[in-house]
Amino acid sequence: MVISKCRTILSPGIALGACFINWLIMGESSPLADYFLYHVEIPNLWRVLHILPYLFVVIFRTQIIEVAIYYFLVFLQWLLLGYVVALLVCRRAERLKVNPT
Repeated sequence: MVISKCRTILSPGIALGACFINWLIMGESSPLADYFLYHVEIPNLWRVLHILPYLFVVIFRTQIIEVAIYYFLVFLQWLLLGYVVALLVCRRAERLKVNPT
């Protein structure tokens, strides 16, 4: 099975974008940290989206690299979701490229 160039670019792009948004919303060193300190709706929604990586980190607690494991799991979650989105988007783009009607 050959993975198209569209999928190989779109999937990690979505995952990296989600990690960047995660840092913007949840990070203590984020430029938006003071704003989200008083406006908690968006961070709470973002935490609900990341319940599986959070539960994994809580259950298999490792004190040393807990944050790195959490960010890796968030990246992996969005990589899988991005791959599903890329399957749909790239299939549509490939059909239009082959059969332009």
